[in-house]
Amino acid sequence: MKVGELEIIPVLGMEPSLRAMVARRIAAERDAELVPVHLGEGRSSDDVLREVVDGLLVGGVRHAVLDMGEEALTTEVIGAFAQLPQAYVSAVVAVVDSNDAIHDLTGEDYVVRMHDDGVGTFQVPRAVLLTSQLEYATTLILRHSRWKRSQPVGAADFALFARTLGPGAQILTWTDEERIPALRSADDIPRSTPGWLRVVNEAPNGSTTGYWRRGGIRVPGSRVRILHYRRERPFHPSRLLQCLEEGADWAPLLRVAGFTRIASRPGVLSLWEQTGVTISVDPYEADWWADRQSAAEYGIVSGQGLATGSDVTQRYADLLEYMEYGVAERWRVGIGPLPDIGDAVLGQDIVAIGVDLDVDRLERELDACLLTDEEFLDGVWVWMMYEDAFPE
Repeated sequence: MKVGELEIIPVLGMEPSLRAMVARRIAAERDAELVPVHLGEGRSSDDVLREVVDGLLVGGVRHAVLDMGEEALTTEVIGAFAQLPQAYVSAVVAVVDSNDAIHDLTGEDYVVRMHDDGVGTFQVPRAVLLTSQLEYATTLILRHSRWKRSQPVGAADFALFARTLGPGAQILTWTDEERIPALRSADDIPRSTPGWLRVVNEAPNGSTTGYWRRGGIRVPGSRVRILHYRRERPFHPSRLLQCLEEGADWAPLLRVAGFTRIASRPGVLSLWEQTGVTISVDPYEADWWADRQSAAEYGIVSGQGLATGSDVTQRYADLLEYMEYGVAERWRVGIGPLPDIGDAVLGQDIVAIGVDLDVDRLERELDACLLTDEEFLDGVWVWMMYEDAFPE
Protein backbone atom coordinates (compact mmCIF):
# COMPACT_ATOMS: atom_id res chain seq x y z
CA MET A 1 0.00 0.00 0.00
CA LYS A 2 1.37 3.38 -0.99
CA VAL A 3 1.90 6.00 1.69
CA GLY A 4 2.95 9.59 1.08
CA GLU A 5 2.68 12.01 -1.80
CA LEU A 6 6.05 11.56 -3.47
CA GLU A 7 7.15 8.46 -5.37
CA ILE A 8 10.89 7.82 -5.04
CA ILE A 9 13.11 5.45 -7.04
CA PRO A 10 16.70 5.42 -5.76
CA VAL A 11 19.22 4.14 -8.32
CA LEU A 12 22.45 2.73 -6.91
CA GLY A 13 25.60 1.44 -8.54
CA MET A 14 29.36 1.50 -8.20
CA GLU A 15 30.10 2.80 -11.72
CA PRO A 16 29.06 6.49 -11.89
CA SER A 17 28.53 6.91 -15.65
CA LEU A 18 26.53 3.67 -15.98
CA ARG A 19 24.41 4.51 -12.93
CA ALA A 20 23.75 8.04 -14.19
CA MET A 21 22.74 6.79 -17.64
CA VAL A 22 20.23 4.32 -16.20
CA ALA A 23 18.85 6.92 -13.79
CA ARG A 24 18.31 9.37 -16.66
CA ARG A 25 16.49 6.78 -18.72
CA ILE A 26 14.23 5.69 -15.89
CA ALA A 27 13.41 9.33 -15.12
CA ALA A 28 12.65 10.10 -18.76
CA GLU A 29 10.42 7.05 -19.20
CA ARG A 30 8.45 7.90 -16.03
CA ASP A 31 8.40 11.66 -16.58
CA ALA A 32 10.10 11.97 -13.20
CA GLU A 33 12.47 14.53 -11.74
CA LEU A 34 16.12 13.38 -11.75
CA VAL A 35 18.07 14.36 -8.63
CA PRO A 36 21.75 13.53 -7.95
CA VAL A 37 22.27 12.75 -4.25
CA HIS A 38 25.52 12.26 -2.36
CA LEU A 39 25.77 10.87 1.15
CA GLY A 40 28.71 10.68 3.50
CA GLU A 41 29.74 14.31 3.12
CA GLY A 42 29.53 15.39 6.74
CA ARG A 43 25.78 15.13 7.31
CA SER A 44 23.55 12.25 8.32
CA SER A 45 21.84 10.37 5.52
CA ASP A 46 18.47 10.96 7.18
CA ASP A 47 18.98 14.74 7.06
CA VAL A 48 20.19 14.73 3.44
CA LEU A 49 17.28 12.65 2.13
CA ARG A 50 14.72 14.54 4.22
CA GLU A 51 15.96 17.78 2.69
CA VAL A 52 15.71 16.29 -0.81
CA VAL A 53 12.15 15.10 -0.22
CA ASP A 54 11.03 18.42 1.28
CA GLY A 55 12.51 20.36 -1.63
CA LEU A 56 10.78 18.16 -4.20
CA LEU A 57 7.41 18.46 -2.46
CA VAL A 58 7.71 22.24 -2.21
CA GLY A 59 8.41 22.29 -5.94
CA GLY A 60 5.27 20.29 -6.68
CA VAL A 61 7.16 17.17 -7.82
CA ARG A 62 5.35 13.87 -7.37
CA HIS A 63 7.75 11.43 -9.06
CA ALA A 64 11.52 11.47 -8.60
CA VAL A 65 14.50 9.29 -9.49
CA LEU A 66 17.53 9.69 -7.25
CA ASP A 67 21.00 9.07 -8.69
CA MET A 68 22.69 7.89 -5.50
CA GLY A 69 26.46 8.22 -5.28
CA GLU A 70 28.66 5.15 -5.04
CA GLU A 71 29.13 5.76 -1.32
CA ALA A 72 25.48 4.97 -0.51
CA LEU A 73 24.76 1.79 1.42
CA THR A 74 21.44 0.31 0.24
CA THR A 75 20.17 -0.46 3.75
CA GLU A 76 21.05 3.10 4.76
CA VAL A 77 18.89 4.52 1.96
CA ILE A 78 15.96 2.18 2.65
CA GLY A 79 16.13 2.91 6.37
CA ALA A 80 16.16 6.67 5.84
CA PHE A 81 13.07 6.62 3.62
CA ALA A 82 11.26 4.41 6.11
CA GLN A 83 11.35 7.46 8.42
CA LEU A 84 9.79 9.78 5.81
CA PRO A 85 6.02 9.19 5.62
CA GLN A 86 5.59 11.95 3.05
CA ALA A 87 7.37 9.81 0.45
CA TYR A 88 7.25 6.18 -0.64
CA VAL A 89 9.87 4.09 -2.43
CA SER A 90 8.33 2.21 -5.34
CA ALA A 91 11.55 0.40 -6.32
CA VAL A 92 15.20 0.21 -5.33
CA VAL A 93 17.32 -0.18 -8.47
CA ALA A 94 20.91 -1.38 -8.54
CA VAL A 95 22.89 -1.12 -11.78
CA VAL A 96 25.78 -3.56 -12.05
CA ASP A 97 28.33 -4.24 -14.76
CA SER A 98 29.33 -7.87 -14.25
CA ASN A 99 33.02 -7.37 -15.06
CA ASP A 100 33.38 -4.41 -12.71
CA ALA A 101 31.33 -6.18 -10.03
CA ILE A 102 33.63 -9.20 -9.90
CA HIS A 103 36.60 -6.88 -9.47
CA ASP A 104 34.86 -5.06 -6.61
CA LEU A 105 33.66 -8.24 -4.89
CA THR A 106 37.10 -9.86 -4.92
CA GLY A 107 39.21 -6.74 -4.34
CA GLU A 108 40.18 -4.55 -1.42
CA ASP A 109 39.32 -1.08 -2.77
CA TYR A 110 37.55 1.45 -0.56
CA VAL A 111 35.25 4.44 -0.83
CA VAL A 112 36.06 7.30 1.53
CA ARG A 113 33.21 8.89 3.49
CA MET A 114 33.07 11.71 6.00
CA HIS A 115 31.59 11.19 9.45
CA ASP A 116 28.13 12.66 10.01
CA ASP A 117 29.54 15.38 12.25
CA GLY A 118 31.93 16.49 9.52
CA VAL A 119 35.00 15.60 11.58
CA GLY A 120 37.29 13.04 9.98
CA THR A 121 36.73 10.35 7.37
CA PHE A 122 36.39 6.59 7.27
CA GLN A 123 36.64 3.93 4.58
CA VAL A 124 33.89 1.63 3.35
CA PRO A 125 34.96 -1.38 1.25
CA ARG A 126 33.52 -1.34 -2.26
CA ALA A 127 32.75 -5.03 -1.76
CA VAL A 128 30.46 -4.14 1.17
CA LEU A 129 28.64 -1.42 -0.76
CA LEU A 130 28.10 -3.65 -3.80
CA THR A 131 26.98 -6.60 -1.67
CA SER A 132 24.30 -4.42 -0.08
CA GLN A 133 23.02 -3.58 -3.56
CA LEU A 134 22.93 -7.21 -4.67
CA GLU A 135 21.13 -8.29 -1.48
CA TYR A 136 18.58 -5.50 -1.01
CA ALA A 137 17.76 -4.05 -4.44
CA THR A 138 14.25 -4.84 -5.64
CA THR A 139 15.40 -4.55 -9.26
CA LEU A 140 18.90 -5.53 -10.36
CA ILE A 141 19.94 -4.34 -13.82
CA LEU A 142 22.88 -6.41 -15.08
CA ARG A 143 25.04 -5.28 -17.97
CA HIS A 144 27.42 -7.87 -19.38
CA SER A 145 30.15 -5.89 -21.12
CA ARG A 146 32.88 -7.56 -23.17
CA TRP A 147 33.94 -10.41 -20.90
CA LYS A 148 37.50 -10.48 -19.64
CA ARG A 149 39.25 -13.83 -19.98
CA SER A 150 40.95 -13.30 -16.63
CA GLN A 151 37.66 -13.37 -14.74
CA PRO A 152 37.32 -16.36 -12.37
CA VAL A 153 33.65 -16.92 -13.28
CA GLY A 154 31.50 -16.50 -16.35
CA ALA A 155 28.64 -14.06 -16.85
CA ALA A 156 25.95 -16.71 -16.35
CA ASP A 157 27.46 -17.91 -13.07
CA PHE A 158 27.81 -14.34 -11.83
CA ALA A 159 24.13 -13.72 -12.61
CA LEU A 160 23.13 -16.81 -10.60
CA PHE A 161 25.46 -15.79 -7.77
CA ALA A 162 23.74 -12.39 -7.71
CA ARG A 163 20.33 -14.04 -7.74
CA THR A 164 21.31 -16.23 -4.80
CA LEU A 165 22.41 -13.19 -2.81
CA GLY A 166 19.16 -11.32 -3.55
CA PRO A 167 16.55 -14.00 -4.30
CA GLY A 168 13.62 -11.58 -4.14
CA ALA A 169 14.93 -9.15 -6.75
CA GLN A 170 13.72 -8.64 -10.28
CA ILE A 171 16.82 -9.26 -12.42
CA LEU A 172 17.03 -7.60 -15.82
CA THR A 173 19.83 -8.22 -18.31
CA TRP A 174 20.38 -5.04 -20.30
CA THR A 175 22.57 -3.44 -22.96
CA ASP A 176 23.13 0.28 -23.41
CA GLU A 177 21.07 0.42 -26.60
CA GLU A 178 17.97 -1.27 -25.21
CA ARG A 179 15.01 0.34 -23.53
CA ILE A 180 14.98 -0.40 -19.82
CA PRO A 181 12.14 -2.86 -19.10
CA ALA A 182 9.35 -1.95 -16.72
CA LEU A 183 10.38 -2.06 -13.07
CA ARG A 184 8.51 -4.33 -10.74
CA SER A 185 6.88 -2.46 -7.90
CA ALA A 186 8.23 -3.24 -4.45
CA ASP A 187 5.31 -3.52 -2.05
CA ASP A 188 7.27 -4.42 1.08
CA ILE A 189 10.77 -3.01 0.69
CA PRO A 190 11.60 -2.83 4.42
CA ARG A 191 11.24 -6.62 4.62
CA SER A 192 13.51 -7.46 1.70
CA THR A 193 15.50 -10.45 2.85
CA PRO A 194 18.98 -11.29 1.54
CA GLY A 195 19.70 -14.85 0.50
CA TRP A 196 21.87 -15.79 3.47
CA LEU A 197 19.20 -14.71 5.94
CA ARG A 198 16.55 -16.68 4.09
CA VAL A 199 18.69 -19.78 4.47
CA VAL A 200 19.04 -19.12 8.21
CA ASN A 201 15.32 -18.58 8.64
CA GLU A 202 14.29 -21.60 6.58
CA ALA A 203 16.62 -24.14 8.19
CA PRO A 204 14.77 -27.19 9.50
CA ASN A 205 14.57 -27.43 13.28
CA GLY A 206 17.47 -29.35 14.73
CA SER A 207 19.65 -29.07 11.63
CA THR A 208 23.24 -28.99 12.88
CA THR A 209 25.41 -30.31 10.06
CA GLY A 210 25.49 -28.54 6.75
CA TYR A 211 22.41 -27.53 4.83
CA TRP A 212 20.21 -30.61 5.25
CA ARG A 213 23.06 -32.81 4.03
CA ARG A 214 26.81 -32.80 3.88
CA GLY A 215 28.33 -31.13 0.86
CA GLY A 216 25.91 -28.21 0.83
CA ILE A 217 23.45 -27.42 -1.92
CA ARG A 218 24.29 -26.70 -5.54
CA VAL A 219 22.19 -24.02 -7.23
CA PRO A 220 20.75 -25.81 -10.29
CA GLY A 221 22.44 -25.05 -13.58
CA SER A 222 25.39 -23.20 -12.07
CA ARG A 223 28.65 -23.50 -10.16
CA VAL A 224 27.09 -21.75 -7.15
CA ARG A 225 26.97 -23.74 -3.92
CA ILE A 226 25.51 -22.92 -0.51
CA LEU A 227 26.61 -24.20 2.88
CA HIS A 228 24.57 -23.65 6.04
CA TYR A 229 26.94 -24.19 8.92
CA ARG A 230 25.20 -24.71 12.28
CA ARG A 231 26.97 -25.79 15.43
CA GLU A 232 26.17 -25.29 19.10
CA ARG A 233 29.75 -24.90 20.29
CA PRO A 234 31.61 -21.59 20.35
CA PHE A 235 34.75 -20.89 18.34
CA HIS A 236 38.16 -20.60 19.96
CA PRO A 237 39.16 -16.97 19.22
CA SER A 238 42.77 -17.62 18.22
CA ARG A 239 41.95 -20.52 15.91
CA LEU A 240 39.09 -18.62 14.29
CA LEU A 241 41.26 -15.55 13.69
CA GLN A 242 43.98 -17.70 12.13
CA CYS A 243 41.38 -19.39 9.93
CA LEU A 244 40.06 -16.04 8.69
CA GLU A 245 43.55 -14.72 8.01
CA GLU A 246 44.68 -17.80 6.12
CA GLY A 247 41.54 -19.26 4.59
CA ALA A 248 39.58 -16.53 2.86
CA ASP A 249 39.96 -18.36 -0.47
CA TRP A 250 37.22 -20.93 -0.08
CA ALA A 251 35.71 -19.82 -3.41
CA PRO A 252 36.71 -17.48 -6.27
CA LEU A 253 33.51 -15.51 -5.66
CA LEU A 254 32.36 -15.71 -2.05
CA ARG A 255 29.79 -14.34 0.38
CA VAL A 256 29.69 -15.45 4.02
CA ALA A 257 27.29 -14.05 6.60
CA GLY A 258 25.66 -15.16 9.79
CA PHE A 259 25.75 -15.24 13.55
CA THR A 260 28.73 -16.52 15.48
CA ARG A 261 29.74 -17.08 19.08
CA ILE A 262 33.33 -16.75 20.28
CA ALA A 263 34.22 -18.56 23.50
CA SER A 264 36.14 -15.66 25.03
CA ARG A 265 32.98 -13.54 25.04
CA PRO A 266 30.25 -16.13 25.67
CA GLY A 267 27.53 -13.57 26.32
CA VAL A 268 28.02 -11.66 23.06
CA LEU A 269 26.51 -12.69 19.74
CA SER A 270 28.63 -11.50 16.80
CA LEU A 271 27.78 -10.93 13.15
CA TRP A 272 30.13 -12.46 10.59
CA GLU A 273 30.13 -10.43 7.35
CA GLN A 274 32.43 -11.42 4.50
CA THR A 275 32.61 -10.73 0.79
CA GLY A 276 35.73 -12.11 -0.84
CA VAL A 277 38.70 -11.01 1.25
CA THR A 278 36.76 -8.27 3.05
CA ILE A 279 35.89 -9.72 6.47
CA SER A 280 34.40 -8.36 9.66
CA VAL A 281 33.30 -10.16 12.82
CA ASP A 282 31.67 -7.53 15.00
CA PRO A 283 29.58 -7.66 18.19
CA TYR A 284 25.88 -7.81 17.35
CA GLU A 285 24.07 -8.03 20.68
CA ALA A 286 24.63 -9.09 24.28
CA ASP A 287 22.69 -11.75 26.15
CA TRP A 288 21.23 -11.48 29.61
CA TRP A 289 24.37 -13.26 30.91
CA ALA A 290 26.89 -11.22 28.91
CA ASP A 291 29.34 -10.52 31.72
CA ARG A 292 30.87 -12.15 34.75
CA GLN A 293 28.44 -10.51 37.16
CA SER A 294 25.42 -11.85 35.28
CA ALA A 295 27.05 -15.25 35.01
CA ALA A 296 27.63 -15.32 38.75
CA GLU A 297 24.08 -14.16 39.50
CA TYR A 298 22.63 -17.00 37.45
CA GLY A 299 25.04 -19.59 38.82
CA ILE A 300 26.72 -20.55 35.57
CA VAL A 301 29.22 -23.30 36.24
CA SER A 302 31.73 -25.09 34.07
CA GLY A 303 30.92 -28.42 32.51
CA GLN A 304 33.93 -29.87 34.33
CA GLY A 305 32.66 -28.45 37.62
CA LEU A 306 29.31 -30.09 37.09
CA ALA A 307 31.00 -33.42 36.43
CA THR A 308 32.88 -33.52 39.73
CA GLY A 309 31.79 -34.30 43.26
CA SER A 310 30.09 -37.13 45.09
CA ASP A 311 27.27 -37.56 42.60
CA VAL A 312 29.37 -37.09 39.49
CA THR A 313 28.05 -40.11 37.60
CA GLN A 314 24.34 -39.33 37.96
CA ARG A 315 24.70 -35.56 37.47
CA TYR A 316 26.78 -36.00 34.33
CA ALA A 317 24.39 -38.62 33.01
CA ASP A 318 21.49 -36.25 33.63
CA LEU A 319 23.35 -33.52 31.76
CA LEU A 320 24.01 -35.72 28.74
CA GLU A 321 20.39 -36.83 28.64
CA TYR A 322 19.32 -33.19 28.69
CA MET A 323 21.75 -32.28 25.92
CA GLU A 324 20.95 -35.29 23.72
CA TYR A 325 24.33 -34.91 22.02
CA GLY A 326 26.88 -36.93 24.02
CA VAL A 327 29.41 -34.35 25.20
CA ALA A 328 27.73 -31.23 26.59
CA GLU A 329 26.60 -28.98 23.76
CA ARG A 330 24.73 -26.45 25.84
CA TRP A 331 26.73 -23.83 27.61
CA ARG A 332 24.48 -23.04 30.51
CA VAL A 333 24.02 -25.77 33.06
CA GLY A 334 22.35 -25.77 36.43
CA ILE A 335 20.44 -22.52 35.78
CA GLY A 336 16.93 -23.77 35.16
CA PRO A 337 14.93 -23.49 31.93
CA LEU A 338 16.61 -21.78 29.02
CA PRO A 339 14.95 -18.58 27.78
CA ASP A 340 13.50 -18.61 24.27
CA ILE A 341 16.46 -16.97 22.56
CA GLY A 342 16.93 -19.20 19.53
CA ASP A 343 19.62 -21.62 18.45
CA ALA A 344 21.77 -18.95 16.77
CA VAL A 345 22.59 -17.42 20.15
CA LEU A 346 24.05 -20.68 21.40
CA GLY A 347 26.68 -21.18 18.73
CA GLN A 348 27.18 -20.85 14.99
CA ASP A 349 24.55 -20.09 12.36
CA ILE A 350 26.55 -19.13 9.28
CA VAL A 351 25.78 -19.26 5.56
CA ALA A 352 28.42 -19.40 2.83
CA ILE A 353 27.49 -18.77 -0.80
CA GLY A 354 30.15 -19.16 -3.45
CA VAL A 355 30.99 -20.06 -7.01
CA ASP A 356 32.90 -23.36 -6.85
CA LEU A 357 32.68 -23.17 -3.07
CA ASP A 358 34.87 -25.84 -1.47
CA VAL A 359 32.21 -26.91 1.01
CA ASP A 360 34.10 -29.85 2.49
CA ARG A 361 37.21 -27.78 3.13
CA LEU A 362 35.21 -24.92 4.65
CA GLU A 363 33.38 -27.30 7.01
CA ARG A 364 36.61 -28.96 8.08
CA GLU A 365 38.37 -25.68 8.76
CA LEU A 366 35.44 -24.22 10.71
CA ASP A 367 35.05 -27.41 12.74
CA ALA A 368 38.74 -27.15 13.64
CA CYS A 369 38.02 -23.71 15.14
CA LEU A 370 35.40 -25.03 17.56
CA LEU A 371 36.26 -25.78 21.16
CA THR A 372 37.48 -29.32 21.72
CA ASP A 373 35.73 -31.57 24.23
CA GLU A 374 38.36 -30.75 26.86
CA GLU A 375 38.16 -26.99 26.21
CA PHE A 376 34.41 -27.07 26.28
CA LEU A 377 34.29 -28.79 29.64
CA ASP A 378 36.66 -26.18 31.13
CA GLY A 379 33.67 -23.81 31.15
CA VAL A 380 33.11 -20.08 30.66
CA TRP A 381 35.56 -18.96 33.37
CA VAL A 382 38.44 -20.45 31.38
CA TRP A 383 37.04 -19.38 28.01
CA MET A 384 36.92 -15.75 29.04
CA MET A 385 40.66 -15.86 29.74
CA TYR A 386 41.52 -16.75 26.11
CA GLU A 387 43.47 -14.18 24.14
CA ASP A 388 40.97 -12.35 21.93
CA ALA A 389 42.00 -9.99 19.12
CA PHE A 390 38.49 -9.43 17.74
CA PRO A 391 36.81 -5.98 17.93
CA GLU A 392 35.33 -4.99 21.27
